[in-house]
Amino acid sequence: MSNPKSSVSTTTQPSLQVHLHAKDLSVLEGQTVVFFSKTSSKKDAPAAITEKDVTQVFESSLEDKLITGAACEAVTFREANLNEFRHVIVIGLGADSKCDHEVVRQAAAALVKEAKASKFTDVFVHLDGLTGSKKDLPKYTQAFVEGLHLCGYNFNELKNSKTEQKTLNIHLVSKSAKEKSLIAAFNEGTILASCANFAKRLGDMPGNLMTPTILADTAIAAAKGTALKVTAWDKKRIEKEKMGGLLGVAQGSAQEPRFIVMEYFGAAKTKKPIAFVGKGLTFDTGGISIKPSAKMEEMKYDMCGGAAVIGTMLAISQLKLKVNVVP
Repeated sequence: MSNPKSSVSTTTQPSLQVHLHAKDLSVLEGQTVVFFSKTSSKKDAPAAITEKDVTQVFESSLEDKLITGAACEAVTFREANLNEFRHVIVIGLGADSKCDHEVVRQAAAALVKEAKASKFTDVFVHLDGLTGSKKDLPKYTQAFVEGLHLCGYNFNELKNSKTEQKTLNIHLVSKSAKEKSLIAAFNEGTILASCANFAKRLGDMPGNLMTPTILADTAIAAAKGTALKVTAWDKKRIEKEKMGGLLGVAQGSAQEPRFIVMEYFGAAKTKKPIAFVGKGLTFDTGGISIKPSAKMEEMKYDMCGGAAVIGTMLAISQLKLKVNVVP
């Protein structure tokens, strides 16, 4: 099973793809395999590999503390040739008592960084090794998927390079991958991270390529195919609504202002809505002449509040949450 089709795109050339497979890792073969390690609860005791079948292979590395099991530790063994896999990466999760969603997200990020630094292109992860509890596997899977995609974000679409970027394929392998709870967790993690990356892209775009009109049109296009209604008020409508503050700021730019309205109704119309407000003033909206020049290029991030709300609304609509939300 590959990652679900999302209505948002983070880059023109994705550098990372995540797939879910209902397989037994022992019957697969590939370039690189990933196992997890944890620190011992006993002082000075060696760490342990969560995949017991291969613990003996790493016995010396564990005894010598080349593998400590510390959270976010990444240890690569090239040409290990273990179980039909050429290379091995061991990712640390820390102590059982301290392992939570954020630790797992950071562990996933450590894996992406290590795989990219090693120039690996196909990585198979023993997903069941994230936790000894089958009950906890879905929530940790969601966190792991989020970490993979968030770290995999790469704003490269404006680079003028003839070098073809290789895609990193990460295969999450679990015997439970056909279960609805795990599939739902995988999908939710993918959607949340994809929408967060979408918001990051809006902020990363330079001001001349993220004007008020472009921002509004991008939000409208991203909402297509969902239950999210997006309307962009033009200057005449903004004047009609007597939004003097927005009009005043817009006078500093040759670009016309836009006011983006996003509405989602996933519950009964009688249920009170949740309201989000995000500042989406783009870089060219005036005031530059009275500001210091240092770090002026970072002013493009002034609209990240609006970008965050757009990403949030997209996530809510794709997850089909039973709530009513308006900006």
